This record gives sequence, C-alpha cells and structure tokens, in this order.
Amino acid sequence: MATGGSSVIVFNAEESAGVGGVYVLRITVSTRAHVVFGAFANGKPICVEPGDYVYTGSARSSRGGTSLAARLIRHATRSGDLPPHRIRREIIDTFGQLGLWNGRVPSGKKLFWNIDHLLDRLEAELVGVIALCTSDRREGEIARYLENEPHTSYLAKGLGAHDIPGNTHLLRIDNVDAKWWEHLSETLVSFVNQETD
Repeated sequence: MATGGSSVIVFNAEESAGVGGVYVLRITVSTRAHVVFGAFANGKPICVEPGDYVYTGSARSSRGGTSLAARLIRHATRSGDLPPHRIRREIIDTFGQLGLWNGRVPSGKKLFWNIDHLLDRLEAELVGVIALCTSDRREGEIARYLENEPHTSYLAKGLGAHDIPGNTHLLRIDNVDAKWWEHLSETLVSFVNQETD
C-alpha cells in the first residue's frame, strides 16, 4: 500500500518494522552543470545537461542514521549554508506521520556518495521520491530495471553505483511525458513483487 503525497510516495510502510528499503529519486537540473562526482572518473568533471534524472539507492535499517527516512532527508539537505531542497519538508512530514522518523533534522552534510555532488548544486532540485520499505536487497535489480527502461540513458556508465559493480544508479530520463513518473511507482512495485514470487 502507498502512503504520502504527490512528490513523496512510500510503499509497504506498514511492514517497515526492522527494515530499511530502496528508493528512486527524481532530480531536475535547470541549467547545464559540470559536476565532479567525487573520485568517479578520476575526478574529471561530467557535463550534466538540463532535464530530469533518476537515482536508485538504499538504506539498511528502519531507525537511526542509516534509516530510509534519514537517508532521504540527507539527500534533501545541502552542505554548509546552502538551502535544502524544497521537498525536504514533505519527506520529514511523510516519514513522521508514518512513525519512521525521530524528528532530528541534519543541519548540513559532508559530500560522500557520488549523488551528493549533484544534489549539492543549486542547479539540481530533488523533486520526487519513491520509497519501498523492504528487507530485501533490491537496489541493484531496480537500478538494472531502470537502465533497461527505454526512456533512460547513461550520463556516465557506472555512476552512482560504486558498491554494485556493473550497475549505473544515476540515469537521465529521456523524452517522457508527465505520466512516466506517476506510473513508475506502480511499475517498480510490480517489478519487485514479480521478482519475489
């Protein structure tokens, strides 16, 4: 069952005790940016064109700093004095209503994962979250599913997936209408259910 608003959708929250989950972020980039994704590609800047992108990630526990809520709130927080993403309030409210958030909001962050370097930029805005509460490690499978989706393409092969060799977790969304993201949540849940049957 899905919970949340139009921008933050959480599936299986009623079964979340003791589990983390997997998630897909939708990121909109307003203007061209040359981004150094940490040590990826030996620190060579990668050109990120305006448009929409999806990122697949996971969190392993239901509580604390490695919880699904904490990971998503962290993604919606920029470093230093930079403003948070507008969606952060909705993430906090949604997970708070589900009883999956302790109320402690980070005041900043150190850049660690590849995706941090894009989400810290003011040209990039986190605009959507699909989260699936599950104890199954499905991040790699969901990312591969999105890689094979006809409306996605590589920004750079392997980007965002240093812990799952062969995968790419940050992808560009190509030429889709507004309904693509709406249908993605149901598609992902169906995909996960098919894989577990």
